[in-house]
Amino acid sequence: MSRERIRKELSPEELLELEVSMHRSFEPWTLAHSSEDGSSISYLGYDPDRYPEQRITEYVTPAKLPELPFGLETRLPDSAIMFGLREIVLAKTLGGRAVARQIVKDFKETPAYPDQPNSPGVANEVARLLDDGKNVAMIVAHKYRPDVGIGLGAEAVAMGKTRYIYENNWQIINKLMTAQEYQGKSLTEKTRGVGRIAWVIPPGKSTSLYDVPRRAMIEVGRGSGEVLEEALDDPRTGVNLAVAPTKAGMLPVKNEAGEVVGWRFPEIEGAAQTMLDPMDAALPFAFNKDVAGKVSWQVGNLITPPEMPGLSQSENSKLYMDLVMLDLKTKMEELLGKPVEYNPLIAAGLGSIALRQAI
Repeated sequence: MSRERIRKELSPEELLELEVSMHRSFEPWTLAHSSEDGSSISYLGYDPDRYPEQRITEYVTPAKLPELPFGLETRLPDSAIMFGLREIVLAKTLGGRAVARQIVKDFKETPAYPDQPNSPGVANEVARLLDDGKNVAMIVAHKYRPDVGIGLGAEAVAMGKTRYIYENNWQIINKLMTAQEYQGKSLTEKTRGVGRIAWVIPPGKSTSLYDVPRRAMIEVGRGSGEVLEEALDDPRTGVNLAVAPTKAGMLPVKNEAGEVVGWRFPEIEGAAQTMLDPMDAALPFAFNKDVAGKVSWQVGNLITPPEMPGLSQSENSKLYMDLVMLDLKTKMEELLGKPVEYNPLIAAGLGSIALRQAI
């Protein structure tokens, strides 16, 4: 059934009723997030007049730079705006200017292709790919939920031009976030400062637990999916897409005493298994914030699509996701100091062979 047909079946009154029901489920879901270790998230409330992104029919929220003091974001050159984003916005989010400067430096200096002599830095290479109309995916673990915006924001500052924020940067984010605030400010406003947002409500245990209407999930996903697919297919400009491919953040693994002894990635299911199909390169970005507020991260190298003889297109797509997730798994293990579980989408042995070839 097409999205157009669903819209015709729903009157404005029915859409509003569905929207209200959707947000009724978001409150307890947000409260669960706010109780997690290291979380600074709280419930924003439902006010679509003030926060239009809360409307069920707003599928994509455009990018908008954070407001700098005295309206400087509209009158300064790119270099000055990026300085402000790093020294004010990122610094506040990460806990200090030195930390913000280091993460931007890592995006600039981490080699995009370590096996190539004189490899450009990640940020420069991503900018080049986007200028050539290529698509790039930044894949995050989502243990710390704002990692999508943090990674894309630091990378944007490292690329140095605001046009990448407005024209190329995209984030796939749960519509749940429209009901949340972080450090006293709407999460949407903080996050849209680094790129547009394509809203989704991925199905999973949480959507069932908090009774999110299935019809709302379908309506939001199809609406944003059509817009994003059009952008990905446009050869004139590249898409720089930041996303967590699992349905939820990383989950703790506990022993019989209830102690956290490791972490695991939830299963990657459905269309997410082949979401790297339109991507010309993928960038693992590992990030963590502990209960004391200390942040740590690792910027990965770019991983290009594998081509294994004898595999179908679907198998190669899943293998690509495995290569990226296995790299991200290793990086998260180093940050957390604990083992991380990931179940490959294809045979583990085949994945290991392909990973060795990629390296």
